[in-house]
Amino acid sequence: LTLWNREIDAGNISSGKRKLVEIMKRYIEDHYRSKITKDHVGCCVRKSPNYAASLFRSVTGQTISEYVHSIRIKTAIGLLQESELTLEEISEFLGYSDVSYFHKVFRRMTGKKPSEYRS
Repeated sequence: LTLWNREIDAGNISSGKRKLVEIMKRYIEDHYRSKITKDHVGCCVRKSPNYAASLFRSVTGQTISEYVHSIRIKTAIGLLQESELTLEEISEFLGYSDVSYFHKVFRRMTGKKPSEYRS
């Protein structure tokens, strides 16, 4: 019943709200290497931080943080496969100040260790 209600609610999202979320996604994609908060994302669409975060989650099914991590990890996989950068360098490049936290997020999102993606 809950899933059914979510599907009904998702169908009722206006094009204006979808457009705001696309603007937020573009902002995140352009700035994912820096610290991104709901304040930053709310500011980019001229809405309150809480409204922006709530709208983002209702449209995408992800929190802002989850979306940022997904972009960072996709980029990390590419860097692991195509570059000779160390884990520390990749972690720093992607905006993670702590390599162990990067490793933890990577494993949580992919189910694998970063070293398993090395070519």
